[in-house]
Order: sequence, then C-alpha cells, then structure tokens
Amino acid sequence: MKKLISILLALFIAGLCFIPAFAQQDCDCGHTPLVLVSGMNTYPLMIEKGTANEKQVFPPNIDVKSIVLKAVPGLFSAAVYRDWNKFGDVLIPLAYDLFEPSSFSPDGTSKYNVTTSVFPKSLANYPDLAAGGGNEFGLLHTACDKLGADHTYFFNYDWRRDPFENAADLNNFIENVKAETRHSKVDIAACSLGASQTMAYLYKYGTDDLESCVFLSPMLSGAYVASECMTGKIEVDSEALIRYLKFNTKSKDGGKSAVTSIMEVLNTAGLLKPILNILNKGIDSLYGRISAELINKTFAAMPGLWSAVRDDAYETAKQNLLDKTKNAELIKKIDSFHYNVRLKTKEIINNAINNGVCVAICSHYNTPALPLFESAGQTGDGVLDTFCTSGGAACAPIGKTLPADYIQKNAADGKHYISPDNIIDASTCLFPDKVWFFKNIRHVGCPYGSEYNEFIFWLLEQDEQPTVWTDSRHPQFSATNNQGKTLDPVVSGSAP
Repeated sequence: MKKLISILLALFIAGLCFIPAFAQQDCDCGHTPLVLVSGMNTYPLMIEKGTANEKQVFPPNIDVKSIVLKAVPGLFSAAVYRDWNKFGDVLIPLAYDLFEPSSFSPDGTSKYNVTTSVFPKSLANYPDLAAGGGNEFGLLHTACDKLGADHTYFFNYDWRRDPFENAADLNNFIENVKAETRHSKVDIAACSLGASQTMAYLYKYGTDDLESCVFLSPMLSGAYVASECMTGKIEVDSEALIRYLKFNTKSKDGGKSAVTSIMEVLNTAGLLKPILNILNKGIDSLYGRISAELINKTFAAMPGLWSAVRDDAYETAKQNLLDKTKNAELIKKIDSFHYNVRLKTKEIINNAINNGVCVAICSHYNTPALPLFESAGQTGDGVLDTFCTSGGAACAPIGKTLPADYIQKNAADGKHYISPDNIIDASTCLFPDKVWFFKNIRHVGCPYGSEYNEFIFWLLEQDEQPTVWTDSRHPQFSATNNQGKTLDPVVSGSAP
C-alpha cells in the first residue's frame, strides 16, 4: 500500500509541474507575431559555408580592373574584324567563371553546397537585424518597436530553389513561430520574390495559420526584366538609358552626373543612338551563344528564376532555354508552380480572403528600370514594373500620362480607380480595391521611422479586410519626395 501511495504522490507532483505550462499556452500580448518573407538575395549565397573553403558566390565578387583588362582586347578585336564573336570569345568565359559556382544542375538542384543565411528564431536573438534602416530591415526594425523583437521573425531562403521547397520550409518556420510565441496565427509581409514563396505556401498549406498577408512590391505576375532576358528581348534604348542615369547618378550637389551630361551631349549630337544600335546588334548576334554557353549552364536550371517569368513569355522561354529530356525534372517543377500558382493567383488570394485572411498589396511607381530590356520604359520601382507588382494595373509609360480622354477600362464596382496624376488605372488589377500605389518609393522601400511603415502596420492590424475606401487617411494613391518618410495624397496636375 505504501508503495502505491508513493507512486500516486509522485504522479500528482509531476502533474503539478505541467499546470503552469498549460496555463501559459496562449499569449495574451495583443500582438500577432510577424513573419517577414525576404526578397531575392537579401543575403548573399555562400559555397561551403562554415568551412575553410567558404566563399561568396552570388553576387560574385568582381575584380573590375581584371575584367576590363581582359574584355577591352576582345572588344578591340571585334571592332577590327567586325565580328562580335571575337568579343564573345572573351566575355562569355569570363561571365561563366563568375556565375558557375552558383549554378544548378539540369534537374533543378544546386550543383554545389551553396547556402544562405537563415534566422530560425525571433529577432530577439539577432540584434543586428533589429536595428536596420531600410527595405526589409527597416520594416523589421519597426516591427520590433511595435510587436517586440520576440514577436518579429525573418524568413530568408535560397532564391534559386523551387518555391514549393521554400514553401515547405516556410510552413515549418511558421509552426516554430507559433510554438515559440504561443500564438495560433501569424501575419506575413511578403517582399518582392518573397511573394512567389508565399503564394506557393498559400496554395500548398492553406490559410489556417494566417491572420493577415501584406504583399510589398510583390512579384504577383512575374517580371518583365526576367521574362525578356530569358526570351532574347534585350535592348539598350537611348531614352531609357539617359532617364536611368539622371535618376540614379547624381553629382555631389545633387545635380547631373558627368556620365549623364556626356550621354545627353552625345544624344543631342545624334551620336548616342548609332552607338547603341551597334551595341544592340552585338547583343543580338551573341544572344544565341550567351544562351547556350552561359544562361543554359548557369541560370536556366534555377526553378526560382522561372517563378519570375510572365505567362506571356513562359512557354517561349522554355522552348528557347530548356531540353525536354535533359531538363525533364526541372520542367515538372517549374510547370507545377506556373500552372498551379502563377496562373491561379486570383483564385488563391480570393480563397485566403474568403477564409478570413486580410490581404493587401503595395505597389510603387515612377522609378526607372535598368535600361537593358525592351520594356524598360514601363513605370515601376526601379526593379519591378508596376503592372506586375500591382496585379495588372494599366500604366502610362514612365515620364508620361494616360491620354487626356482616357476612360477607366473596367467598371470595377462603379468606383473611380484612375490616379489623380493620370498615370495609373487600377480598375484592371486583379483586386482593384485592395492595392495601394506609392509614387517615388523604390523597390520594397520601408525606411525606419517612415509613414510608409506606419501604413503597412495599419494594414496588418485591421480586424476586417481593408480596402482603399476603408479610411480616407489612406487613399489608393500616395506620393513622397523622401522615399516614404512622409506621404501625401497624389493630386491632379502633379508631374509624371
């Protein structure tokens, strides 16, 4: 009997030990934890990380002087013999040596032991991340202020991988966040290419664990830059080049840079276009070799890049770059994402909204893109074009407006969706009343201490689905002259 009583007493005492744990199952802090899903290459890719052979492979470390010394003779030889292949003989091997260490095998898996930095715990464990000033880090810093570093999480990933593989990691990550914070749901802020990973997550794992999802400069419809580079539509346009230089290269006093001034002089003299025509002919003549000797052997087998290809370019790019037999496994992966996620974006997001998840989209415009592809004249945020980040807005080319007699394309519940500066028609978006536009904010943006970040948290904290009509303090179209530190409504007659 004494033995039985001893056992029962021991069990009773052991049971008491579990009472505090059960009593603290639910956190009552009033703040939903935030998971920020990063964009492309927020942290570099490293080969053999943690070993004596550790090396950064993307972006590659470039010895500019060495490359110039090797490339100039090739360019001179091409000019003498009027054969761009002479330049290709030098340039393509140089580029291959730079990018091969980050390349993928034909089946869509990494050739080498390449990884990136990951942060499995809350930002309470990574103080450097909690002190950032801009882009993802500015938003993380703001989140730490508002939610606490122990309720702020950063999901980084290898952008080259299949989005479904990253989605599986994101699912495990969210389960860990829930366990650590004792919350049943999380909020997601998906930045840039992080939208592809998040959309794959929504498709495969559903919405039970989500309260809100805000997309920031998201790759909702792919990207023109990826699509056109992978289909041979590479071009340097004089107007796009000068516009890009004006915006991105300034003198110390904020005026025109010397490079911009030179280009303008050449353009006025009628010399810039002929020079660029020669360059574009060289690009066209070398594109076949670049595809076969560089892109096919380095970038073309990365499933993550295929998630950036627009639907109107997807099959053409596959035909140009992939072999149905050699790349059979890769094609299965990229087709699965493209046809189950990319083409079902509206359906997937509608399902999330119908299941009670508050969804919002933030798209930026009026910043020029790199002048390296045919559609570089589209308005955008310097990296992605507004059409793709907004889910289909009809936009005037950058620096211009829609026609004076322009009529909104879609009825869109009878409300007015044209920006006061007559640049954006949001009626054509997948979700016209759930996308906000910000003029003059670069890609992702999110500077610490900004009104833009305050707006993002306004979105995240809504109990019901917000729309552009929910609060007059947050109109559909806002503008800034300081990258979002302060915001003002776009007004009629403002400069394009």
